[in-house]
Amino acid sequence: MPTKYSREDFREHLAEKHPYLRAGGEASPPVAQRLRTPGFMMLVTLSAIIVVLVLGNSMGNLAEYYGQPEREGLALIVSKEVEQPGTPQENHILHVDILHPTGPPIRRDVPADKTSFDAFEVGQEVPVVYQLNRAGDDARIVTLFLPVLIEGTEAEDIEE
Repeated sequence: MPTKYSREDFREHLAEKHPYLRAGGEASPPVAQRLRTPGFMMLVTLSAIIVVLVLGNSMGNLAEYYGQPEREGLALIVSKEVEQPGTPQENHILHVDILHPTGPPIRRDVPADKTSFDAFEVGQEVPVVYQLNRAGDDARIVTLFLPVLIEGTEAEDIEE
């Protein structure tokens, strides 16, 4: 009588090579059990969605100004503010209106160091390099120039 050929079951072969993929009735290792729980799968899915949304938002913000020309103009120092004075977290903020010819002024807050902050005066016009967004209703300040004083002169002498 001929002998029937029998071969090893694929599941048994797989279980020998990769015990964490065990398909039989035996218990899986604890790591594999945790990976298969619905809670873990929900956590992984939620994390992936958050990462995609955050990356999409930041790429959208970058694309808003990407390729837009840099424009030179004037900015008006509207006000100065010191946040949390006397603490190590002290912040110096300049509130600036960008004066551009195509629309109303655009207000921006510019962080500054103490020396630069003291050099600016409220109501002073300073040169600025900025970019308008694609719609033209918002701007990003690329460079805000410090006022330059010539040695031996005072600010009042320069304005006259």
